[in-house]
Amino acid sequence: MRHFVAYHNAEKMGHEYEPIGEYAFFSRKTLTFLERTVGSMVWVINGSRSKARNTIYTLCAVYMPNEVIDANEVAFDYIIAGTVGHDFDPPIELNHLPWFAGFLKSQSNFSLGISEIKVSTAIDYLNSLAKSLDVEHVTSTDEISFPLDLDILGIEALEGMTTYISHLRRERNKAVTDAKKEQAIALYGRLVCEACGFDFSVFLRKVG
Repeated sequence: MRHFVAYHNAEKMGHEYEPIGEYAFFSRKTLTFLERTVGSMVWVINGSRSKARNTIYTLCAVYMPNEVIDANEVAFDYIIAGTVGHDFDPPIELNHLPWFAGFLKSQSNFSLGISEIKVSTAIDYLNSLAKSLDVEHVTSTDEISFPLDLDILGIEALEGMTTYISHLRRERNKAVTDAKKEQAIALYGRLVCEACGFDFSVFLRKVG
């Protein structure tokens, strides 16, 4: 699974990042680039100036975009939108953390607005930081809560959102299943059951 950092510059935007019950990040990046964020994890970091004119960085939210839509605004072209995520309340100050200076440098001081996190250790630090906060639930716009406790491929994954159709059903997260399939193929060369080694394609060849 890919991870991205979305930087909210409070000075330029004219306001601090505020959770509004849904997740959206405005960008002028190309549509091709932004579509990579769909099904990925986006970590929202706010930067604001202190009285000493130093920038204070805080981790405000993490969410999983499900679409990129036209912004219909002069300043921005697209919105990376999602309904599933978690707001850190209060936001977590990052400046004092020993790994943050290196992470900031690796992301070009967040000058790119939204960018992919390429350093795996930074992803580990962010995941560990989120886990250490006793996160009870993530939220969706329909106010249904569900646990953030699925650990696949060493990352924290969001899935299991309940959606009202004609009844409640629990959805699978395609990004998680695709990642798991890729891991199995990389390890075994084919899709097999990790518990018993069963290979459905071999079974079909035998009975066919």
